[in-house]
Amino acid sequence: MEREINYILSDRKVKHPRIEVYRDAVKVIVPRNSSMRVDEFVKAHLEWITRKMDYFKELENIAESLSFHTRDDLRGVIDFYIRECSEFLGVSPKKVFFRRMRKHWGSCNVKKGHLIFNKDLKYLPDDLVRYVVVHEMCHLVEGNHSKRFWQLVEKLDERYREKEKLLTCFRIKLDKVGSQV
Repeated sequence: MEREINYILSDRKVKHPRIEVYRDAVKVIVPRNSSMRVDEFVKAHLEWITRKMDYFKELENIAESLSFHTRDDLRGVIDFYIRECSEFLGVSPKKVFFRRMRKHWGSCNVKKGHLIFNKDLKYLPDDLVRYVVVHEMCHLVEGNHSKRFWQLVEKLDERYREKEKLLTCFRIKLDKVGSQV
């Protein structure tokens, strides 16, 4: 039995068609004025789409089992991990900001040397907060997600892949509970 995929179709100014799989939607993006057969395109990628959808179901199941932490001194915890990373990396941020972000746990403005951390980090366990700091601090050395960037991250946290997955699970849980936290 073949699985039917519901998708959102979008025609944009792109050269090649693509499929994007999210937790709650599958989007098919095709070039404007394309005469391609979208259903056949989706069918040709059905196995990949199904794998991605199953992966998101796995993440949602993990998210159900997670519990939130609370801390009053997020800035102090972040500052501690920044000092720890600075010693290893030989760089320090010029400024550190905190704001609520819907999709990211942190970001780095490489040119200005600024780090921005999501206020929702206060709900995460220490090892994940530390990992977010490691990730953003490594961007002060390597500005993109190149192979060298991930090698640097791995020197500071060998279990970074597992932590990336857990961060996604915590985002899913936070999205579900919204302002109830």
